[in-house]
Amino acid sequence: MLQIAKCLWVCLLVTVMTSQLPAQSSCPVNIGFENGNFTNWLCQDGFVNANGLISFTQSQPINGKHTLMKNVAPQARDTFGGFPVNCPNGSGYSIKLGNGGAGAEAQGVSYTFTIPAGQDDYSIIYNYAVVLQNPADHAWFEQPQFTSKVFDVSANKYLECGSFQFIAAPNLPGFKESPVEPNIFYKDWAPVTIKLSGYAGKTIRLEFAVNDCTKKVHFGYAYLDVDENCTTPITGNTYCKGTGA
Repeated sequence: MLQIAKCLWVCLLVTVMTSQLPAQSSCPVNIGFENGNFTNWLCQDGFVNANGLISFTQSQPINGKHTLMKNVAPQARDTFGGFPVNCPNGSGYSIKLGNGGAGAEAQGVSYTFTIPAGQDDYSIIYNYAVVLQNPADHAWFEQPQFTSKVFDVSANKYLECGSFQFIAAPNLPGFKESPVEPNIFYKDWAPVTIKLSGYAGKTIRLEFAVNDCTKKVHFGYAYLDVDENCTTPITGNTYCKGTGA
């Protein structure tokens, strides 16, 4: 009887302690490609014109342009940067957007989701790595580039937080020159945390795109992954403050 009572007391204690832990926010289905496919992701393929404007059309995932990368051992390494092609967050899959060919091509992927009602502190963590060839005689809008954007579908506007653009240049912060070939610069995997405070019930779209140079000679591509953990991180937040309306 004493052992049974002791067991019941321990079980009750564990239940109470568990109930006091902060509730975790579930992530949208397959936002981290963990289904081993592009389910719920929208893929785009297109071109960049002489003025640097990108034209996209919706497409099915195109291997070599929207490439699913399974995490296997030993991990494959990027040709120019030597870093792992799979995200170091421990996930089973990452993707490669674009490729090492040129031709004024552009590729994009996007994911649209609605933040659950009542989740006023909601976070998305995405991870990226980038490789850009840097031609010396191009204007900035003619260069290869990688862009990341956060779009508030409910308000029909882009959010400044969590959005950025990398345009090929020799002095990009966080980039290194390839030891394999000169004038190719790469950025190893880095995380971005978007803390969507006050966006409960709102619909948000993540957008990622890469493009070659406009002269069809130089390339740009990126690797992407999203953490399957939408709890509120403690550090490294990029705050997106909603209006609460």
